[in-house]
Amino acid sequence: MNRIFLSFGSNIGDRRNYIEEAFRRLANHGKIINISEIIETEPVDYTEQDKFLNCVAEYESNETPEVLLISIKNIEKEMGRIKTIDKGPRIIDIDILLYGSSVLKSDNLTIPHKSMIDRKFFLELLLSLDSEIKNPVNGKPFKEYLDEN
Repeated sequence: MNRIFLSFGSNIGDRRNYIEEAFRRLANHGKIINISEIIETEPVDYTEQDKFLNCVAEYESNETPEVLLISIKNIEKEMGRIKTIDKGPRIIDIDILLYGSSVLKSDNLTIPHKSMIDRKFFLELLLSLDSEIKNPVNGKPFKEYLDEN
């Protein structure tokens, strides 16, 4: 099993319920080991929208990163996510933050997630699950990025 960290966000309707439903659906593809607290955050990039609920989960799966991404996108679609504005309102958003010690960059997937170190709340939620976790790109502890933000 691969140790994976996923982020979850929602800012439409019953936000908490949508995140919890995403957890249930992901159980068909692996196992959630631990979940951070769910916090409310201000929108980033496109700010003319409602606040988000966000969390990070530690997850285990045998799916490859690419197959997991397809599974996640299918879950988002099944739950009714429609992309109208880039970074805009969404029922559910699930991102792969980390996938073991993998470093990937393709047209569809970047691991570690490209916005991870720039978003303080991602770092705080991740570190609440593993305070010693390091960036697989350079071995730098993520807590050092938090100190820089």
